[in-house]
Amino acid sequence: MRILPFEYRVTKYDPRHRDDHGHYRRDEWTSASDIGRRFESGVLTVEEYLRVERDYLSTLAACAAAAGCAALTVTDREARDLRDPVLRAGVEGARLPMPAALEVARGVLREQLWCRLEDEDRFFAHFGWDYYLYLGSATPIEQVVGAHGLFAEAMVSPYHRDGER
Repeated sequence: MRILPFEYRVTKYDPRHRDDHGHYRRDEWTSASDIGRRFESGVLTVEEYLRVERDYLSTLAACAAAAGCAALTVTDREARDLRDPVLRAGVEGARLPMPAALEVARGVLREQLWCRLEDEDRFFAHFGWDYYLYLGSATPIEQVVGAHGLFAEAMVSPYHRDGER
């Protein structure tokens, strides 16, 4: 997948709390495994985690729709012990309709597997550490991201494969 005209780092992290080097300076949760731990904003509850996860998934779905994508292809999947049949659908090269692609994305957000979700030269979703999502589109999507409660910062995905930059 080549670099697309509109690429963003999409996160729950307010960019106002980044330092001059782009490092986030607040103590916030970064993983589903943080449920039950205390942070600046309080204890991360299951309900709060699921709310934010829904924000990510609805953002991904809305941005893919804005780019004209009804399905995404799984690429570069890292193998895990996938007993869940929904996650097993995320095999390398699988072309998944959006509901199945969103279930695979949920699995990535929960650190049950890792992959990229792509649609040729129109759209991609790359997943990073610490609950970072990188979205790329051939059409503008920044306003779509903002409508779902997340922050979009213009940035080329660091998860492009070698030779794609």
